[in-house]
Amino acid sequence: MSMRWDEVRTSFPTQWVVAEALKAHSEEHRRVVEELSILAAFPRSADAMRRQLEIHRAEPSREVLIAFTGWEKLEIEEILMAGIRSAGSERTVVSGMER
Repeated sequence: MSMRWDEVRTSFPTQWVVAEALKAHSEEHRRVVEELSILAAFPRSADAMRRQLEIHRAEPSREVLIAFTGWEKLEIEEILMAGIRSAGSERTVVSGMER
């Protein structure tokens, strides 16, 4: 199911969510996520990180991120990793952060 960040925060209060960006674009070295689908929710960040890694290893082309619903805004900084790129991948690596 497609959700906006405010809907995710309401549906999964104080949880770490693993989500897939369904509708997103890049803007000034930031990834702007308009719609996402929640794949899993956890009370602990380590569990969310483990699940995100499992999904990424199985399907590296999916844009899967981790975020804490206590964050008012979902802000994702794009980080270019020079020299690290899987075959055929044109995606940059993204990292969630609280602002």
